[in-house]
Amino acid sequence: MILHFIDRLGNCKTENAAKALCAAEIALLEEGYPVASIANQYLPDYRKAIARAIDEGRLPRLELPPSLYGKVYPHWGLYHLTYPNEVQQAN
Repeated sequence: MILHFIDRLGNCKTENAAKALCAAEIALLEEGYPVASIANQYLPDYRKAIARAIDEGRLPRLELPPSLYGKVYPHWGLYHLTYPNEVQQAN
């Protein structure tokens, strides 16, 4: 499941496309798993796989501006495949 997501993420040519794909993947996970499991297990696994794909050259390393909190993400997938802080902290 994660590898298919990475393949689809690699086909995203715009940030909006990647953002929509990430939102759809989270929605799909929410159909079958509790939010706590997604936040604490599944999303970290996805994000590790995205980071590996970037390191291995399967996803491009992008020059993105820092986030609101100063964090620099090397790919749209790492920026958008996450829950808001309120959800992360509640779980």
